[in-house]
Amino acid sequence: MMSLKNKLSTLKNQVQLGAAPDLRTARDLCNEASPTDSPRKNSTRDLIAQIRRTQGSRVQRAGVDNPRESFSEKDLANHLGAQVIADGVLLKTKELALNKILGLEEQSDFYIENRKINFLGETVHTGQLVFMDTETTGLSGGAGTMVFLLGLAKIDFSRKVLIVRQYFLSRFAGEKAMLSHAKDFLETDDVLVTYNGKSFDTPLLANRYRLSNSDCPFTPLRHIDLLHPTRRAFQKKWRDCRLNTAEKKLLGFFRKDDLPGSEAPWVWTEWVRFGIHQRVKDVMKHNYFDLVSLAGLLPKIRSVYQQPHSHNADLLSVARWYESKARYAEAQQLLEDNRQVLDDDGLRTLAWCYRRQQQWSPALGIWVFLSKKGCRESIENIAKYYEHRQKDYESALSMTEMLPDKNKNDSAYCKRKERLQRKMTKCCSLYS
Repeated sequence: MMSLKNKLSTLKNQVQLGAAPDLRTARDLCNEASPTDSPRKNSTRDLIAQIRRTQGSRVQRAGVDNPRESFSEKDLANHLGAQVIADGVLLKTKELALNKILGLEEQSDFYIENRKINFLGETVHTGQLVFMDTETTGLSGGAGTMVFLLGLAKIDFSRKVLIVRQYFLSRFAGEKAMLSHAKDFLETDDVLVTYNGKSFDTPLLANRYRLSNSDCPFTPLRHIDLLHPTRRAFQKKWRDCRLNTAEKKLLGFFRKDDLPGSEAPWVWTEWVRFGIHQRVKDVMKHNYFDLVSLAGLLPKIRSVYQQPHSHNADLLSVARWYESKARYAEAQQLLEDNRQVLDDDGLRTLAWCYRRQQQWSPALGIWVFLSKKGCRESIENIAKYYEHRQKDYESALSMTEMLPDKNKNDSAYCKRKERLQRKMTKCCSLYS
């Protein structure tokens, strides 16, 4: 017994292939779609006609009767300004001067001599920066999802240009050749730069290389995913942290007549199945701008983490990132430079940085200030300071008694009080 979904799929395939549709299948669909009502006299024909009109409209957009036969792979290459480098693979190469990339005002912004780059305070030895972005047949991943457009870009610092290479899969059979050509573009010491590439693009490419019985050249590369530092700095400030939003907010770049990335899979399907080529150029343009934006965002994100307040970033999130990397001096300096805008959470983080660097006097000053507001954490820190640093158990006990909302069921309070009382008793007995 065929399911409704399978019957509909069968009928669609029959219509697309030009075969006579199975009227029994269509009639069953009508009956299942309206089990309580008797189907209209022409419901079967209406369903078939609707499918034919839907498929036919896609073909008519090409402006010819048989677009798949009249517009060849070579014609598509000429249309895109690309070249056929293998059966089913087109390559388009383009160069862009660095001074025309928004956000990339100076070469020294993110590149240092002796094959090193500096990003967010970390120096990385590199052969070259490789910017990567893909367009796929689906957005959910999985074994059935393919990369039909692989965009790669490198910076030639000797000529001060960004070299963009876009590999377009014009037929399913060209996938292995496309992956092989892309492999030749990479070096083992390159640094990969993407936007959400760690979660989507790289795992998907690794899967496609695996299915083609080849090692993935992207997996072993050092990877900088710009989505994560962008989200950390702006997720509380922006509505979303998509690449398109980052372009507008940080680079001042507004795309005109840009094809939404969500439509790219259907545009490729139109080409492969029906030969409709008009919107393929829009997909290539969308991918190209993604790559150029990555080159501009890399130094811009670095600037955001150096001066978050001037970019309206989340100062505390950036400082806590430095803190999580045990870079307390940098977090401290960042918070000190912007102390006038710090709230209580920011002051607690600054005090923690002082504490980690054994700077007790400024840390104690913040704790005293916050304790007057009833901050339990600050009162506990003062008590710990008197107990462990000053060995002043009486003052430590006095601070412990100031804890708000304490009761007999507060185990931390009870343990600290008992411990301090034992230490005070021991000190008295030694003195006597």
